[in-house]
Amino acid sequence: MSVRCYLLLFLWLSSLPQLSWGDGLGLQRLFTTPQQRKALDKERVNPTQPEKEKTQPPKPPPYITFNGLVTRSVGPTTIWMNNESSPFQTGFKIEEQQRRGLVVPIQLADQRKGFTLKPGQTLNTLNGEVQENFELEPNNYEPQ
Repeated sequence: MSVRCYLLLFLWLSSLPQLSWGDGLGLQRLFTTPQQRKALDKERVNPTQPEKEKTQPPKPPPYITFNGLVTRSVGPTTIWMNNESSPFQTGFKIEEQQRRGLVVPIQLADQRKGFTLKPGQTLNTLNGEVQENFELEPNNYEPQ
């Protein structure tokens, strides 16, 4: 091997983190002990649920706009609400399993009553009105 190869090998080996042969705790241990494995298996079979604190549900935003959806022949459907594609929105829940065509039902966190929205519609959560985007006045709409 040439000097250049030895130099590259030396630089590569010197850049590796130092190995510690201590007690094997933390990230320094590659495998778990049998006791740790048993505890992990037990947790996987019977997961412990954290105690839910009694808190107020988050308030929904003043306006919820159904921007649209993407249906795929293979894979999940993506629903866009308030310019976000996340199924977890603050203050309301998208009932994706009950979707019929382009109509998407949503459930507000602080109400039992549900609403259905079509693409382009906006729900005013303060008074419960569903409006088309062309009906909204520019100074009355607060984009999210």
